[in-house]
Amino acid sequence: MKNILSTIILFLGITLSTFAQSFTLLDSEVGWKGKAAFNAYALSGMVELNQADFQGSKEELTTAKIVMDMTTIQSDNARLIQHLKSKDFFEVKRYKEATFIMKSKLNLQEGKQEISGDLTIKDSTHPISFPVELKQEGEKWSMEGIMSIDRTQYGITFNSPTYFEKLKEQAIADEFELSFSLTIGQQAAAMR
Repeated sequence: MKNILSTIILFLGITLSTFAQSFTLLDSEVGWKGKAAFNAYALSGMVELNQADFQGSKEELTTAKIVMDMTTIQSDNARLIQHLKSKDFFEVKRYKEATFIMKSKLNLQEGKQEISGDLTIKDSTHPISFPVELKQEGEKWSMEGIMSIDRTQYGITFNSPTYFEKLKEQAIADEFELSFSLTIGQQAAAMR
C-alpha cells in the first residue's frame, strides 16, 4: 500500500510539472516605418496580426508565433499602399502572411531583454534579434520593441542603394522598422 501511495504521489508530481501555461493576446499594435536612403524623408503605417500564440510558464515564455496579415498594410497614402502590396515590395496576392517564430526564451520579468527568432517574409526565412521591454500589469504582460529588418534579405530590392548605386533621391533605405506593442494574459494551464 505504501508503494502504491508513493507511486501515485510521484505520478502526480510528474504530471503537474508537465503543465504549460497558455497566453492570450489581449491587445496589439504593429507599425512599420520606411526611410529614404540619403535624406530624412520617411513614411509609416500599420499592419494587423492574423495570429499570436504564446506558451510557457509563470516564469517565462518558451514559444511564440506571431503572424502578420500583409494584406492589411495601411498608410495615409493610398498609392503607397498599392505599391507596397505589389511585386516591387511584399507581393501580398502571393505572400499574404509574414511570420516571426521565437527561438529564445523570454523571462517574464520587468525590464529589457534580447529576443531572437526566425522571421519569414515572402517565403524567405532569416534569423533576427532585437530588444524587447516587458512590463507587468497585474496578471497581464505588455511588451514593446522595434525590429530593424534588411528587406534585401527577403528579395525586396526595389530602389535599393545596394543594388542600384546611381540612385539618389529615389533610393529607399535597405532597412525598415517594425515596431510593436503587445499585451498578453494568462489562460488556464493546459497539458503539453
